[in-house]
Parts: sequence; structure tokens; C-alpha cells
Amino acid sequence: MSDGAHLGIGAERAMKTIVGGEPHPTEAECETIEQMRARILAAPIESKSYDGAATACARLILEAWKKYPQLIEVPHTGVYLNNADGQMVWEECGGAVTLVPGLHDALKQVYRERPEALAVLSGLTGFQWGWAVNAALRCIDQPPVQNPAIVTVEAKP
Repeated sequence: MSDGAHLGIGAERAMKTIVGGEPHPTEAECETIEQMRARILAAPIESKSYDGAATACARLILEAWKKYPQLIEVPHTGVYLNNADGQMVWEECGGAVTLVPGLHDALKQVYRERPEALAVLSGLTGFQWGWAVNAALRCIDQPPVQNPAIVTVEAKP
């Protein structure tokens, strides 16, 4: 299952299809790469909507990749400390403990002097983050990666 970014589908529309049971988007609802890139680069950073926040994050990613191309090689998800039950450690360590920094961690440093950017990065759901990464990848003609909020459940025979 995909988050739809590689097809030019907005984050909110994709989420409604995945969890809300809406029909799959039609081709007419899909943006071209050029349309998507233009929309992302023109997006306001301060947005209160679900789709707006994900799009703003995609803009932050694209702008950071342009300014610091080596960030393209940074893993899209970091590795964080988990307890014996596999749950991410939060309370007992005063927050997440980063073992291997990912793109999100790097962007928080890149944008540390821009409160509006930090607000976007801090307020995202996992799906919005994954969609933003995939939308930015599409804009630079790269294949999508697994959205960390989408899990595939399979039954073994």
C-alpha cells in the first residue's frame, strides 16, 4: 500500500482513501510532477490543515535538499531507543533517544532558527511525514520509500 504521493495525490485525500474508505482517486485528481512541485514550493509554511502541514513539510524538505544536497542521502527515518517490549522509550528518558539520526532530526537542526518550520516538523503525524518525504522525492524524480505510518498485515498459511 502506498501513501499516494508518488501519484500526485495530496496527503489528506490519500489518508481518506486509506482509512476513510473513500474510492481510489481518479487520474484527474492526480497532479503531474511539475504541478506538484509548483504547489509544494508555493505552499505557506504556516498551515493548520492536514494537507497544508504535510505540503509545508515537503517544501521544507525540498528547500533543505536544495541548500544542502548531502541531506538527500540521510535515511528518511531515524532509529530510536526501544524498551524490551519494542515500544519507543519516552517518559523514562525525558523524550525520544536517538540512536541513528534521520532526516527529521537533521531538519530540526537545519531549521532551528525558524520557529514556524519547527512547528511544522513537530506537529506532523507519521503519515504526514512519510507523505512529505515521498512528495519531495517525487519532485526530484526519485522513487518513493515506505511511509513509516503504513503497516502491511499478512497472514501466514
